[in-house]
Amino acid sequence: MKKTLTLAISAALVSASLLSGCSNESDTAQKAAQDTGSASLTQHPLLGFIPDHSPYYFASRDVLDEKTALDLMLRLRGQQIETDLDELRLALMQAQDPWEISMLTLALGLSEALVQANTLEEYHALGLKPNAHSAFYGVGLLPVLRVELHDSEAFSQFLLPLLTESGLTLEKAQLQGQEYFHSGDDLPLRLLLSMHNQQLLMTLAPQEADDALLEQLLGISLPSASLANSNRLIELEKTHGFSPYGAGQIRTQALLQEWMSPQEAGSQQLLAQLGSPQLAMQGCEADAQRLAQRFSGLALGMRELSSQRIQANLVITTDAELSQDLQAIAAPVPGLGATQGLASLGVGLNLPALVQSFQRYSNEIRQQPFTCAAFSDFNISVQEMSLALSNPIALMLGPNIQGLKLRLNSLSLSNQGEPEGTGLVTLASNNAQGLLAAAAAFLPPVASLGLTPNSGVQQVSPELLPYGAPPLFASMTDKAITLGIGISDAKQLEEETKRPAQASYLLYGHAKGELYRALIPFTQLLEMEENYTDTARMEEAANLYRNTAFWLKATPVGAELGIDLELN
Repeated sequence: MKKTLTLAISAALVSASLLSGCSNESDTAQKAAQDTGSASLTQHPLLGFIPDHSPYYFASRDVLDEKTALDLMLRLRGQQIETDLDELRLALMQAQDPWEISMLTLALGLSEALVQANTLEEYHALGLKPNAHSAFYGVGLLPVLRVELHDSEAFSQFLLPLLTESGLTLEKAQLQGQEYFHSGDDLPLRLLLSMHNQQLLMTLAPQEADDALLEQLLGISLPSASLANSNRLIELEKTHGFSPYGAGQIRTQALLQEWMSPQEAGSQQLLAQLGSPQLAMQGCEADAQRLAQRFSGLALGMRELSSQRIQANLVITTDAELSQDLQAIAAPVPGLGATQGLASLGVGLNLPALVQSFQRYSNEIRQQPFTCAAFSDFNISVQEMSLALSNPIALMLGPNIQGLKLRLNSLSLSNQGEPEGTGLVTLASNNAQGLLAAAAAFLPPVASLGLTPNSGVQQVSPELLPYGAPPLFASMTDKAITLGIGISDAKQLEEETKRPAQASYLLYGHAKGELYRALIPFTQLLEMEENYTDTARMEEAANLYRNTAFWLKATPVGAELGIDLELN
């Protein structure tokens, strides 16, 4: 009961903190920070709490002005939030478990209050800042969350009654004159909550934590070396092209070191409180080090955050061998990464390079398998993947096709209630004859055209296509074939076939706001036939987004996952 109670409070407060701010500032401030590493940004008070050697952290150095931040939050929240609240109310009515009831009651209370805050004055009345600085970091292994508040006292008066109404009562305590709340003495770990000096603090502490550790967690004592007086955060931003709007990392080696041989008081007291669980993994240290050397960490950051665009990226950093292999596996596909049409989805994959690399890693694991039980599944998974990549179809297609891109140009609903659309399919290869063979394998009628590179646009005979199928046209270069489904425009087909090909994308997809609008007739039809109610969401998405994109790409340091939201 106490355990789930603590988890309930944690989940609800994290949700509230995430709703409480957008990081960013003006374009001028962004440029100044990126060009000079502005001292005023670097010295923000929250950064002074984060140890420079923390194994994980995420923090912002810059923020939007309050009005812009609030406007952005309200736009992203949309009108469908009421539907979400109704679902939460229904879940609360159906809940029977006491801890679940408490958690849902608190979450609903927080959400209802935040939804009613539509002006700066209403936000400030809750003690919140829509443009709050925030920081999440580790004191050793112990997690700490800090969020700027507009008014600590006002936030306390808002939050504490909600906790009481939910049946989640925290005990009050004091240390060095600073008041804080904790979840009691019945668990190895307890939640600490403090609203002090215009900051919300939430952290976990061992039950037997000494005063020195509590002072560090509560921020009464500050680390001698912090992100405020080092260049670590600025260097991370420069390395990965992140902005001051928010960036952080998980350092695998440092995290592993703190687990296996803790140096920080927080880690030592945590592991002692938990019964030294790391001792059970001492036989796994070599295997863990092996993985940590291969995957050295994660970096997460905002490349852009403004009233018109949000771009976030996750970088998986690897050793040089794996990053080079990933770059060799990523294959160029014409137009992959471009955002023409309603939507697109494509992959660039040098299958022979993938098979070769995977076989090499498979042989390494076969010769030196993981011996720790916790990692033994890696041995099985790698061998299974190796067998999958060695199947005849993969070996046959591998030399002939290295990428595929699907592009949707139009989508509509016919008078008979059937979907209609036009689009382009691009197949990429370095082997022109093999490319023809691969295209014919997907669509046999293409083989009848006798295509040659740069021979212009040709139409597949309608007699060779299924009844009712849209017209099919094809264009070819020595690197790609593009098929036009319902599209006969020679210029459009040839442009798509000859578009620049970026070699770094493994996967790329996009969807324009017009796609959501085109889907509205389909959702309306489903609403008539089934219990389906997404039309309003589609309308909101169409009005909110100009374009959305996502990708996975190979980089010199490993791999990057990205999402880009362009707003109307």
